Amino acid sequence: MVKITLIETSPNGPVFEALDLSTETVIPSKSWFEKSHDKWHIVLEKNSANRKFVSHNEFFAKAKNGEYIVEDKTSGPRVLGTAEPDRKLVPYMTLEDKEEYEQIIARAKENKMSQVSVELTEEEKLQAKIAKYEAKLAALSK
Repeated sequence: MVKITLIETSPNGPVFEALDLSTETVIPSKSWFEKSHDKWHIVLEKNSANRKFVSHNEFFAKAKNGEYIVEDKTSGPRVLGTAEPDRKLVPYMTLEDKEEYEQIIARAKENKMSQVSVELTEEEKLQAKIAKYEAKLAALSK
């Protein structure tokens, strides 16, 4: 977590100080104006909360006694390839088509997993490298 404190309000705008609570170190910060949204932000350097920008509006709305603690911004790992093709059309299918569609998707997932989990022996890995380098050599000698 990061604690942002309002140090002073000067004619040039507010001045903030940021403290990384997990490492007890001061984080360099500055204010930045985003022209496209007509908004001021506090820009933080690398920190344990994984936050780079905090808007002035967010700070002033949530701050108590000039201090605001920024929670850690975490997201779960992305799972690639989980979307099924044309899944939005399933409600329009007949019961038989829906069952056939689900069986096809299940078989495709099984085939993908069986191909991914194949482990090559050391000899197979070396043979693949040899074939790769022979192809490169053939391309160079043309």
